[in-house]
Amino acid sequence: MRGVSVLNGCQTGIEEKIGETAMSKRATQSRFGSRSHVLPLLLLASLLGSSVVACARQETEVRKAESSSASSTLSNEPDIAAAKTLLAAGAVLVDVRTPSEFADGHPANAVLVPVDEIEKQAPKLWPPATKIVVVCASGRRATRATKALRGLGYTNVANGGSVASFMD
Repeated sequence: MRGVSVLNGCQTGIEEKIGETAMSKRATQSRFGSRSHVLPLLLLASLLGSSVVACARQETEVRKAESSSASSTLSNEPDIAAAKTLLAAGAVLVDVRTPSEFADGHPANAVLVPVDEIEKQAPKLWPPATKIVVVCASGRRATRATKALRGLGYTNVANGGSVASFMD
């Protein structure tokens, strides 16, 4: 992950500062004797403090960028337009309502996998690269199923919200 490389870069920078300060301390001791250890220690503390603050700021900026990027492309909330685009690209339409709700009416070509069974059944039915659109009665169970599928490693998942938007 990018945040880890930022931290590793910061750690390397801090280690370099410590090395420079240790050399500076040795030079100061040779000139002024061993009693003048306070100045190098203060310098070391100052350098470490400023390095840690800089690293923390950089890590925060990286995390903000990563989370805003991820949330804009992988929302778990219903997005009918994205769902219809994915269906046009050959996605599987998964209805996560109960069997009785499904029997009362469902979109053509919809596959029934109740929300409580999605984590157990999805790996048996589709590989993780499968494009999937999830629907239910109101969108609440579709949101749960979308999160569950993404947690299983499915990356091409869209929450279609209400099944009514996909009835012909």
